[in-house]
Amino acid sequence: MRRKRLQHAADNLCQMLCGWRLANSYADLQRLGSGTLTIDVLTAASRFNGQPVPDLSIAGELQAWFNAELARERINREEIVEATVIADLVLSPIERRQRRTRSQYFEPSGRHANPGAFWALDLRCSSEIRTDEKLYAGASVDREEWPDGWPQS
Repeated sequence: MRRKRLQHAADNLCQMLCGWRLANSYADLQRLGSGTLTIDVLTAASRFNGQPVPDLSIAGELQAWFNAELARERINREEIVEATVIADLVLSPIERRQRRTRSQYFEPSGRHANPGAFWALDLRCSSEIRTDEKLYAGASVDREEWPDGWPQS
C-alpha cells in the first residue's frame, strides 16, 4: 500500500473542500446554514447535522478526484475501508464592507458583480481515510465569502 499517497489524498480532500471547488455548492450550503457536513467520499452521500441531504456538487467532485487518485496510484479501491470528510460550518450574512477575502465575482454578462450583501462561511475541515492497517487524517481551515444568491445562472 502506498502510504504517502493516502496521506496526500487525506490532505487534498480537506483542501478541496476548503477551496475553490466549493463554489458550485455555495447555494446549497446557504440553504443548509451552520452545522456539521459529513461527506462519504466513497459513495458521495452527504449528511448535514446527521440528516441525509440531496446530492452536493462538492461531494461528487471529491469522489471523482479520489477515485481517479486511487486509479492513478494503482491502489485497489477494495483496500479502502472508509474515506470521510467532515466540515464544521459557520455561515453568516455580511455586508460588502465586512468582507475579509479578495475574491471577485462576475455576472453571467461578464460585468463585475457588486452586490451589497454577502455570505461568509468559516470552515473547519477534517478527513479520514482508513484501510485495514492504518488511518490517514488531514485537516484544513478556511473562510469563503460569496454574493447572496451565488452562483447566478
